[in-house]
Amino acid sequence: MQFYIKCFLLLTMTVSDVKGRAEATSFGLGKRKSNVLAFSPPSFNLPLFAATPKLAPSKVQGTSISLPDFDELFGRIQSVSPLARHIIDGGTGGFNEMDGEDEFQWKKVESNSNLKKPIQHFDKIDHFQKKNAPILRFRSSIEGPHVPERFAHLFMDVDARKKWDISISQVYEAYPIYDLDMANIIIGSKYGDCSRMGVGYCQTKQSVVSPREQLTMCGIQDFESGGAIIWGTEMEDSENHLFPEGKRHVRAKSHIFSTSLMPTGPNTFDVEYILQLEIGGNIPYFMTASVIAETVKKMFGYAKKYFSGGENGELEKYIAAKKSLQNVLQDRESILLPF
Repeated sequence: MQFYIKCFLLLTMTVSDVKGRAEATSFGLGKRKSNVLAFSPPSFNLPLFAATPKLAPSKVQGTSISLPDFDELFGRIQSVSPLARHIIDGGTGGFNEMDGEDEFQWKKVESNSNLKKPIQHFDKIDHFQKKNAPILRFRSSIEGPHVPERFAHLFMDVDARKKWDISISQVYEAYPIYDLDMANIIIGSKYGDCSRMGVGYCQTKQSVVSPREQLTMCGIQDFESGGAIIWGTEMEDSENHLFPEGKRHVRAKSHIFSTSLMPTGPNTFDVEYILQLEIGGNIPYFMTASVIAETVKKMFGYAKKYFSGGENGELEKYIAAKKSLQNVLQDRESILLPF
C-alpha cells in the first residue's frame, strides 16, 4: 500500500511507560461508557508475525505477502487509540461520544479548542514498550466530506505527499494483495471490511539525516458506522527480499501506525492519528522531535484545506467521478438483472 509514513518522531518530554488508567483528556470525557477495554489487551510481547505466517498472494506474479496476527495487531491499536476502539465496538460519533479512558498513561503535549488549528490535541509516551521511540497520538476535527480513502491518499500518493512533506522521495504500493475476499476471511468480520491491503515502499531524501527507507504492510478497514481505520506495521527482516533493487538505506521502522476516522455530522469528521516510528541509525530520537511534530501538523493543516474544498476542488472532482462510476455499474447491473 502506498500510504507509508516516513520519519515522523516527536517532541521531547519525559513520561513513564506505565500501565494504568490515565485521566480522560479534553476529548472523550466518557459520554459513552460502552465497553471499556472490552477486548483482550495484547501483551505486546507476542510477535505480530508468526515464525510460519499465513501467506496471501500479491498482484505481483510469484510474490506472496506474509500476514500479521490481526487479533494482536488490532488489539494493540485499540489499546492506544480510543477512537479505533470506539469504531470497532460499533460506536457512533467522534471524540465527544467515545470512551476516552486509556490503558497507558499519556503525557499531554498540546491542546487547543480552535478548530482552525491543524490539531486539537497531542499526547505522547516516551520509550513506549521500551523502544527507542515515543508513541504519538494526534487528534483533529475536520470540516468536509468524510472520505477515508482520500485521507489515505494524502500520504500514499507521492504528489499529494510532496505538498506537505518536503522530505519525501518515494512512496508507492509495491505489492497489493491479490484477493481482498480472502484477506477479509483471514482478518475476520469484527474488524470491519478490508477495502485495501498491501505492502509498500517509502524512502526519504537526504536532509539533516541520511535517507531512510521503510517496507510496510498497510490496509484500510471500513465499518458499518461509517468509521474507518487506516493501519500499518513494518514488515519483518525476513521479508527484506521485497525491497526494490538498488542501494539500501538506513531502515526506519513503524512499530504501530493507525489513523482512525469517524463522521460526526453531514460534513465533519474526527481523526485520531497514532504513530510509533523508530528512525534507525545512531541519532537520538529527541534530535528530530520538533521537526517531526511540525511535519505532522503540516499534514493535518493540508488535510483541513483539502477537505474543506481547497486544492482546486480536487476532492469534489474525485467524489463526482466515483459517483458517476457507481451509477454506470448500477445501470449495468439493472440490465443484467432486470427483475
